[in-house]
Amino acid sequence: MQHNAFQSLPRSCYAAFDAAISDNLARRQCTDGTRVDIIEQISTWVNEKDPAKALPVYWLTGLAGLGKTTIAYTICKLLNEARLPFASFFCSRQLNGKDPKLIATTLCRDLAELYPLYAANVLSILVTNSKSVHAGMRTQIGELLAKPWQAFLQRIDPGIPTPVVVIDALDECDRGTEFLEELLRVIPTGQLSGIKFLVTSRPDPKIVDICKSFPPNAVCKLHEVDTANVQSDIEKYLREALPALKDEPELALLSQRAGGFFIYATTAVRFISPLHSPRSVPEMRSQLRVMLELGPLTSHPDDDERLLVHELYEQILGNAFQDKWTRVRRLQILHTVLCAESRIDISVLTDLTDIDQATVKTTVESLYAVLFVSPKDGCVYWYHASFSDFVFSQAKTSNSHCRDYLCDASTHHGILAQQCFSIMQKLQFNMCSLPSSYLFDSEVSGLNARIIETFTPTLRYVLRHWARHLLQSKHARNDTDELFCSLEDFMCNKLLFWIEAMNLIGAKSECSSLLRDAESWLQQVRRFPLIKNHLDTFSGKEKARSPGASSRCSKFLCFLCREPSIQIHTTSVHFSIAYVQS
Repeated sequence: MQHNAFQSLPRSCYAAFDAAISDNLARRQCTDGTRVDIIEQISTWVNEKDPAKALPVYWLTGLAGLGKTTIAYTICKLLNEARLPFASFFCSRQLNGKDPKLIATTLCRDLAELYPLYAANVLSILVTNSKSVHAGMRTQIGELLAKPWQAFLQRIDPGIPTPVVVIDALDECDRGTEFLEELLRVIPTGQLSGIKFLVTSRPDPKIVDICKSFPPNAVCKLHEVDTANVQSDIEKYLREALPALKDEPELALLSQRAGGFFIYATTAVRFISPLHSPRSVPEMRSQLRVMLELGPLTSHPDDDERLLVHELYEQILGNAFQDKWTRVRRLQILHTVLCAESRIDISVLTDLTDIDQATVKTTVESLYAVLFVSPKDGCVYWYHASFSDFVFSQAKTSNSHCRDYLCDASTHHGILAQQCFSIMQKLQFNMCSLPSSYLFDSEVSGLNARIIETFTPTLRYVLRHWARHLLQSKHARNDTDELFCSLEDFMCNKLLFWIEAMNLIGAKSECSSLLRDAESWLQQVRRFPLIKNHLDTFSGKEKARSPGASSRCSKFLCFLCREPSIQIHTTSVHFSIAYVQS
């Protein structure tokens, strides 16, 4: 594993079951005495040596908030304590665990650390075919997992223990279903013989269809577990999490309110007793009674997307946004947190919303039961994916006022895209005042300090994510649309300055994919006649004044879009700007 070739294998630093994410977002094991039957069922599958009795893939599924991740964590902890070989990949929308190409490479590195012979096989592939690292899902699984594992099996003692691979929240991974399909395609070939895969996910229709042929002993559906048993487990959790209230009879009622959803209980605990804001016992009792006095929550059995925890989220938002005069601005802050393409800190959130920092900070703090600021990186996170699901949901709510809290994602992405274009107006030629176009970046003294001073966290964010917000925004319908005009202005006047900036912040490899996202948005609006005529006039520096300038710039942009590994250097960008202007 010390060989330099292994450094080419990208690894998700937050995907390991015990990754140090944040105290607020730390994964935890099941409370003692809870989920006993489910853990025993999975443990039996893990320990079964007869492949006829235990399929190589076990699927744990359930609606958001039923405790899938906690169970997966518990299994990993038990394997770790028993010193049994295992690898883990916990997917997350908020962290880099959602990148599908990181699953195979991360698992490859984990297995290589467990088995030196397997590592040697991987090394030979990396040396002879390094492109497989960044290839498609099928090639990655075949070249980095299946092929070296099959060679490994031919050289080991049959008695050596083989690993369990735990993949949690696969539905939160982009193209997670594709990974599962490829895995199930390879397993029957015997190339991954001996490896067992524990996969957890929500009952996503595509994953349900993939796993519908699994026998009963290879599936556990948490949403079909007896509610009475789950309620008992939730009550045990509440009494452990709120020791000062463990003798309060209201905790039993709160466990009933949870309706089998552990995320309801954990969110209620944060509402009653915030992690970093200790409350007295009378204050906690008061908060508990506030929750219970609002009347019983109702389930919605006819709507799978409707969760009991959604009604708790309504209550939390209603409590935080009582003042109708500040509600609009505060909702803008919340929606920006949830729509951001990467986690952002308070300063970036302030710039993207154009709201004063004090209000931004106060708003985030008022949502302490669902949001938190990580002391590790200062960024704002949400505790559970079910909260973002709720805010983006267009389903009806029991409280008509809470309809105002929901976010129309495409509308807000359009607002953020427009703000990105506004912030990028500050882009100009030679942002870091390089002394000469004849020097390589590595030859410029003090360049790193200039880059840090010039490119603030906000500017770095908009440079890397403007196109993603654009792609997810509503499509322009005429040539006076504000977002369309902003894109036109950017393409005509700021494009090459943007490329120069992306090179300076070390993100040049992302240029082509971002331009393709912008192109995809434009393709959607081409059907509108008033816009179609404008699109052919875009150029890199300004509207083409001559066919030659237009042709040169079009070829340059096409080259960028077709060459994802293009090597961009600041000097070459300076030359290109002069070339287009000529």
